[in-house]
Amino acid sequence: MPVRDSRLCSIALFLCVACSLHVAEPGQAKDKPEWVHRNGTSAQFPAERYLVGFALAIGQEEAVESAKQQAAGDLARQISVQIESSVVDVTRETDGRLESDLTSQIRATSDIRLDGIRFETHRKRKKVWTLAVLERLPASVARRRQRDRALTLTKKCLDAAAEAEEAGRATQALAAYRGCRKPLNEALEHEVVAAALQRGGLLQDEVGERLAAYATRISTRVRAIPHEDAGSIRTAAEELAAQLAVAGIGRGGNIQVAPLLYQGRDISSPFGREVALALESAIGRTPAGPATPPSGVVVIRGTYREGDGDFQLRVGAKQAETGILLASAEISLAKTGIPSNMATRPANFDRFAADADKLAGGDVVSGDLRIELRTNKGSQGIVFDEGEELTVYVRVNQPTWIRLIYVLTSGDHVPITQEWFVDEGKVNQLVEYPTSFEIVAPFGAEMIHAMASTEKPAKLLTTSTMIDGEAYEVILDGADQVVRTRGLARKKEQQIAEQTLQLTTMRAPD
Repeated sequence: MPVRDSRLCSIALFLCVACSLHVAEPGQAKDKPEWVHRNGTSAQFPAERYLVGFALAIGQEEAVESAKQQAAGDLARQISVQIESSVVDVTRETDGRLESDLTSQIRATSDIRLDGIRFETHRKRKKVWTLAVLERLPASVARRRQRDRALTLTKKCLDAAAEAEEAGRATQALAAYRGCRKPLNEALEHEVVAAALQRGGLLQDEVGERLAAYATRISTRVRAIPHEDAGSIRTAAEELAAQLAVAGIGRGGNIQVAPLLYQGRDISSPFGREVALALESAIGRTPAGPATPPSGVVVIRGTYREGDGDFQLRVGAKQAETGILLASAEISLAKTGIPSNMATRPANFDRFAADADKLAGGDVVSGDLRIELRTNKGSQGIVFDEGEELTVYVRVNQPTWIRLIYVLTSGDHVPITQEWFVDEGKVNQLVEYPTSFEIVAPFGAEMIHAMASTEKPAKLLTTSTMIDGEAYEVILDGADQVVRTRGLARKKEQQIAEQTLQLTTMRAPD
């Protein structure tokens, strides 16, 4: 991935979060609150009781709203980090299909919608500091009430599907079982957010067993009821579009379809991209059903899982503005229906998965220091084609040293920078790394790892090597050395925070 001098100006939009707004604004207070001095931390809002997000915006009246959105997004991102950490723990504990299937759906959780956020603001001239505050316990209790309602709906749905199956109405039963995914996914999302708020584990109690049992029942009955798998990507896309149309998602809507992700990881493939393109086209040809069409932008994300002779495709449609799940759909696609020259998984997947779990194992060591890592294509389901430019952005909540590492498809870990300092003037802003990169072969699953440290980090040991004709400095022992230095940092007084982005690079489509 050779470095180029070109730079990109566009910054990806922040995570969409819908909040109920209760605003406390001291206005032109003469003295800064403690949370302004301490970059978002305060004894008034201890971490064991509150989750907080912090932001700074500059401008006139519009700066207040901008700061609120950024602070709410900072808060929501911490939940996403906790969810991902929990998923890694569950995956490590078991390699069973059931848990793997559920973690796939958990990882697909995005556009988290949070209620109950209130704001504290402080303004001095054109600068606006905002603190988003969410009390953990009430928010978690509210989420679990929603979870229980969704579980009740799931049981009713399963009972109705079983009744149709027993009556011999196979087509109706199949559609009903597939439709049960929507309330089940709602219940799962509510539970994982509640667990993250309470810093608890996933799938460890009777609720986890119930979620698992319902997921197993749906999968088992869908496979048991006689039906024909889709014989091509086009027919699979048309069937998915038909299922989504029942919820009013169809021709004429403002639809965005992201490449489908492989095996619950945040990576895709030429196959995942082709399915997304085919689905977007199929939706454009399919009239919406009797349900009221959703307003605004609808984002469709999905996953695909490999079986013995097929791929199980699942997608969910969410309203972008609110994050509300509108519909779910699924279909099996026979492997014989996929062109033989189309890659369905990255060639480097096994090595990538091992390194990804090592790097993702870095929890946020100090709640006082946070880092957000993004690209010019966002931070989820990132796909870059050959020849496109990749630009990296970071956001930290206090002055800090940044180390950025790019993990190539070869498994080599290349330092982008080992000691980039973000000073006080750039705190709580999305800061562009000064060099952009061009995507070149070889293609596959890759990663960007960022570590923020309040002290200048020790230099990683590197060696020179040639990869596909390009000279690189690569880190000796790769992820293992990164993990070792992480452990050393934890023994000191310094604060560190980490984030890893997974991305897919592909040859440009013909």
